[in-house]
Amino acid sequence: MDGYRESGWIVALQQLELESAGVMEPRWMTAFQNAGSHGVPYFWGTLGIAYRSDLVAEPMTHWKDIYSPAPTSHRS
Repeated sequence: MDGYRESGWIVALQQLELESAGVMEPRWMTAFQNAGSHGVPYFWGTLGIAYRSDLVAEPMTHWKDIYSPAPTSHRS
């Protein structure tokens, strides 16, 4: 983010003007020192995975299902 800031491509956010500033956890607002007031946490912890259900024998219901059976380096 330093390069963008130094090039003038981004400007500092006015924290008090952000509608959601009151619900952001302080630990995330100060986690990245170089970001300073030029960024906000966005989609922390959100992850989606898509798979083709027609290509798996059993529906995936847990994260561990991604690795069962163990992936191989070659598929025929």
